[in-house]
Amino acid sequence: MNGVHEGFELLGRTSPLVDLLGPFYARGEGGDLVLGLRVAEKHTNACGFAHAELLLILADVALGYAAEGSVDPPHAPDHG
Repeated sequence: MNGVHEGFELLGRTSPLVDLLGPFYARGEGGDLVLGLRVAEKHTNACGFAHAELLLILADVALGYAAEGSVDPPHAPDHG
C-alpha cells in the first residue's frame, strides 16, 4: 500500500503552490469530486497537527474545481 486511499489518484492539474505543498489527490469528478492529501511533517504546526493554512489551501483548490465545474461545459483556465 502506498498510503493513498483506494480510488484516489494524483491531482491532474497543479500549480507551483500545489507542487510545493502536495502531492494532492482526487477521486471522482464534477459534483462528486473529493480532494485529499496525506499530512506529512512539512504540513504540521508546532504541535504536530495539520496547519490551518494547509486546510485553507485545500479548500481553495476545491473551490477552484467547483467553480470550473459549475459551467456547462466545464471550463479549465488556459494558462499558456
